Amino acid sequence: MKRTGWAIALAILVATSAPAAQGPVVGTMTVRTFLAKVARLKALGPSAVTSPDLAQVKDEVRAAGVALKQDSDAREKAGKPPLSCPPKGTKMTSGEFLGALEALPSAARDVPLRQGFAFVLARRYPCTKRL
Repeated sequence: MKRTGWAIALAILVATSAPAAQGPVVGTMTVRTFLAKVARLKALGPSAVTSPDLAQVKDEVRAAGVALKQDSDAREKAGKPPLSCPPKGTKMTSGEFLGALEALPSAARDVPLRQGFAFVLARRYPCTKRL
């Protein structure tokens, strides 16, 4: 990874792996907007750490992750099948996460980040029928 992208990658990795300090913020950012903000932050290089967009990007990822976990728990409690089946303890690097979002078709980028994250997980970790 280029040196200019290290701060962004680290921030996204921390946001996707650390629990939110407070309850999730209702995220309204689309995948397209998220990717555009990340691209602008990468272009800033090391000075991106002082950009207010960095905090917003981190908060959006954190809120999307928390919301997906809550959705998953609610589906399980209701006896509904999961939408994705990542192996226990699975971690996705920031590069893998961004690459998977960037691989979404253009039409799928106008959905909230939470939904885009769900698409990524379902595509990467599909559930197979268990006997």
